[in-house]
Amino acid sequence: LKDKDRKTRTLEKIDVFSVIKADGTEEVLYTPDTVNGLSIEQVRNFIRGEQAAARFYNRQAHIGESAIVGVASSILIFYSLPAPMLNAVVLGRFTPKKMQIPDGYDLPYSTTEEYKIGYEKKARNIKIQQSIKWGYIGLGVGLAGLITYFSTGGE
Repeated sequence: LKDKDRKTRTLEKIDVFSVIKADGTEEVLYTPDTVNGLSIEQVRNFIRGEQAAARFYNRQAHIGESAIVGVASSILIFYSLPAPMLNAVVLGRFTPKKMQIPDGYDLPYSTTEEYKIGYEKKARNIKIQQSIKWGYIGLGVGLAGLITYFSTGGE
């Protein structure tokens, strides 16, 4: 790779679990603390669960529901702005009941509690982000429809 093609990113050390060096060795930056009590292997399983959710979580029901809430809230005009956000907060309170991963995927790690917690956390975050996005898209469509309706005489 040329230097101009190389993508770099700056992260805080606290946000990095481990680094794979050029020679292929891994340097683990995470140090277990007494507050959360998670070992290196437990944190590794948590991260694996998050990665599985990022790859496989794909529920769609909340997307349509959020868009409908956004369109419906557009009749409130100015007061409609918080509606999609509140909808996402409510939907975010519900954690997916079942992991959506292929049978036998990531065994034996996928049976650990840390893996399941990581999966649930990431899936919930995906659901909240999609709900916000589609709620505001629906709100925009609804407001555009109202503006069009009233600008043509409302008939």
